[in-house]
Amino acid sequence: MTELSLQPVGALRGVIRGPVNAEKIVTVPDTPWVITSGMMSASVPYGRLYAVDTRDGACQEIYPHRVGSRHDAATYGAAPDALDPLVFEPHGLDVLRHEDGRYSLYVVNHGGRESVEVFDLDVSGVTPTLVWRGGVVLPRGTWPNDVAPLADGGFIVSNTADPDTEGLQAGMARMFDGAETIGAVEWHPGSGFTDVQGSRMPGANGIVASKDGRRVFIGGWRNKDVVRIIRDGGPGGAVQVDRVQLDILVDNLTWAPDGAILAAGAFDTTPTQIFTCFGTKDSCFFPCKVLRIDPDTFDVTEAVVYGTDTFGLGTTGLAVGDEIWVSSARAAGIARFASA
Repeated sequence: MTELSLQPVGALRGVIRGPVNAEKIVTVPDTPWVITSGMMSASVPYGRLYAVDTRDGACQEIYPHRVGSRHDAATYGAAPDALDPLVFEPHGLDVLRHEDGRYSLYVVNHGGRESVEVFDLDVSGVTPTLVWRGGVVLPRGTWPNDVAPLADGGFIVSNTADPDTEGLQAGMARMFDGAETIGAVEWHPGSGFTDVQGSRMPGANGIVASKDGRRVFIGGWRNKDVVRIIRDGGPGGAVQVDRVQLDILVDNLTWAPDGAILAAGAFDTTPTQIFTCFGTKDSCFFPCKVLRIDPDTFDVTEAVVYGTDTFGLGTTGLAVGDEIWVSSARAAGIARFASA
């Protein structure tokens, strides 16, 4: 694995204004659009979803503004109740492009229920629009963080901590101490949830997967690593587990166009420091990196490195043209860096 320096990498080109607390950002394949979450915080009482036009940086709110509702009971079962914008609390998200060209948006939600909410995403108009199709409630004992959609409309969702017995705060404290839980659970229409074998860890965070679900990558926030699970037998079959140790608290993972994985996170700090700031302040500033990881060899290079005077706590690094866009769970806007 390549030795990592602590020198600044990647020049800051500007900040896109509009999204607030954009914890996760993803591209909509073969379109000019980037979709972002908008997390709640002390002065942000409502969760939002935004679309950013990569051609000019223009930002539009797409949830709850103009969102439609058409519940798909055949796929997602009897309601939970329709999604309530007054309690919606988005976290991780991702986009699935179906073989027929349609798009679906999957969003982790903590508002009113621990769930993955699924939307039809229409990009045929001037601005993307959403239609809510259903919500899948997570099993007890999971606190979901990020989601990776699968080709059949199912998904794999990461599990940061177990809040079941004493609540989320106690579950997070156990995670900080190294308590392992199932790091990911998998859902398929018609068959429900199963645990992802080989995923036990403390503090599972970002997640990406191949569309067939045979290769799963999970960011280990507490352990500062990325775990690769190869499931040659398919879901429930034999697995091979490999880890690459990093020097960041690994937050979200994204796919780069060349097949590499981008991992974002803070360095020279502790989970407790971040959690404390995250719970009490609107803006959090820590030195952060975006690392480029070869998913086969686990070779690692630095794509972006910045200090506390540049941008907020980096939670996602996303390849957009010749730039790396960095978003934050506790900062306004999205930072644009030259790709190293």
